[in-house]
Amino acid sequence: MAASGNGGRCCAIPSIVSQPLGGPRSDRALDRVVTFSDGVVAIAITLLVLPLLDLAADGGDFERLMSTAWPRVIAFVVSFAVVANFWLVHHRVLSGIVAVSGPLIWANMLWLATIAFLPFPTEVLGVRDSSEMGVRALYIGSVAACSFALALIDVVILRDPTLWPDGERPDIDLVHIATILGVMVVAFVLGVFVEPIGMWSMLLLGAVWPISRSIRSTVAHPSDGSATPSPPGRS
Repeated sequence: MAASGNGGRCCAIPSIVSQPLGGPRSDRALDRVVTFSDGVVAIAITLLVLPLLDLAADGGDFERLMSTAWPRVIAFVVSFAVVANFWLVHHRVLSGIVAVSGPLIWANMLWLATIAFLPFPTEVLGVRDSSEMGVRALYIGSVAACSFALALIDVVILRDPTLWPDGERPDIDLVHIATILGVMVVAFVLGVFVEPIGMWSMLLLGAVWPISRSIRSTVAHPSDGSATPSPPGRS
């Protein structure tokens, strides 16, 4: 006999929680994942500016306020650009699938955790001296974690054809993914261990697209070292 009352409800909870997250979910589930992800990103990107609002509310002399605020402003601008770029890539990736699975949900949760954490290293960078190795390691490492978590989402999608539209592989650029991860590793090493470079290493992210395009062009048109034959009648 099924348990009734509060006891029945309590017994039902573990069975729901313990249901496996494997197997593809419907379009509605995908919409919920996208909506939830957009909400987390929106909150995280809003939290980036809150320290500036608190600083402005303290009052005081304007020139002193601006001299105090500019490191936080720079940290805000950099982090805003980083989060916006990650969201654009994330949006494009999820737009290329028709369902979600358990592994994809957890990979997405990991990525959202790295996004939600980013306001903390941003504030640390804004209030502390970036010449400190730990400050640089925290910030660049946090951005690198976002990159690797997003790459994990790509890998999960590519390994599960049930998520693909009509069984066709989504347009996920593996060269671009590998380039991002490689650039992030270089940026971390240079930014953390080479103090004169420091946070300037984040500028390497601007080279991701040119590098990935160059690699794709090289792969698509490999040079064999042979000269192209001249058309007839030309010397």
